[in-house]
Amino acid sequence: MKRPDFSDSYQIINVIFAAVILMIFLYSGLFRAEENYPIPSQYRIITGEETPSTGLSRAFSEMVRLNFQKAKAYNESSPEVFGFFFLQLLLRIVLFFLYNRTENKKLMIRFDAAGSAILFLLCFRDFIFPMYS
Repeated sequence: MKRPDFSDSYQIINVIFAAVILMIFLYSGLFRAEENYPIPSQYRIITGEETPSTGLSRAFSEMVRLNFQKAKAYNESSPEVFGFFFLQLLLRIVLFFLYNRTENKKLMIRFDAAGSAILFLLCFRDFIFPMYS
């Protein structure tokens, strides 16, 4: 039985992730923080309470406009979360082009997965471990 070749799958996943991240940035760029967002927080509507992610969409809208102080006022964790998505976009693009040039594709995929997981834990630590923030 022949082992499946995952090289095409990895490239497809990189393109899909990059496209999703670009759509997030596009969505953030279409709506200004001061205006009513088209999708309000359902949790806040139902409970009246705020969550650690309250203001994150508005903060992203400010971040894509390079207004970092205003973004941080909407959500204190927004620079880290935005940074995760921005770095992931860069990684998806770079790894897409490097993948066919590398000899050890499995090692590259493992480093990508481990690095992305560590980056996720660092950037989302306030949401994952709120008792330490």
